[in-house]
Amino acid sequence: MRIGLFPGSVPGQLLDLESTVVQGVSAEADGFDSFWVPHLSNGDLTV
Repeated sequence: MRIGLFPGSVPGQLLDLESTVVQGVSAEADGFDSFWVPHLSNGDLTV
């Protein structure tokens, strides 16, 4: 099984680019297979 992370999907949580990169590097070091980054910081447009 491959497990990845999707940070930034928590409403109200805004991360700058540097923080996102640090999280991605940490995820890779911890052995996660993927790191997805949302392109919208607000609600889901499909709802």
